[in-house]
Amino acid sequence: MTPSSTPRLRAAAALLATVLLSACASLPGADSGTPEEQVAHRSEQRWAALIKHDFAAAYAFNQPAYRQVFKLEQYQKSFGGAAEWKSAQVGKVTCEAERCTVKTRLTVTNLIPTFARSIPQLTSDIEEVWIRDEGQWWYYTPMR
Repeated sequence: MTPSSTPRLRAAAALLATVLLSACASLPGADSGTPEEQVAHRSEQRWAALIKHDFAAAYAFNQPAYRQVFKLEQYQKSFGGAAEWKSAQVGKVTCEAERCTVKTRLTVTNLIPTFARSIPQLTSDIEEVWIRDEGQWWYYTPMR
């Protein structure tokens, strides 16, 4: 590499970084799109983490009040071992001012030996609630 090629490499790297940041900014996320799009995106991210058993990543989607009361270890222990998540398809998202309802089609593998032969896999529609707090959408877990 010659001394004259270094400024060109820096300029190319800066251009690439600008293009990548622009592409990331255009993805639907926490701060772009309608509330329905934002919540759908966050719900998909949460389910992807749960399917990978990345409980720390999934835990981060819980509302701040929940995370103040329940630590990650408690959250992780709240999931039983009766089924393994296989897929989650976020469907309809309906939002009001500070609350959204998400309908998701969840497919699980049955891990209970007594039932695993007759019902190896289950698919069911579930409903989640997401709330807006401090300008961000969070998965709502009732604190009992």
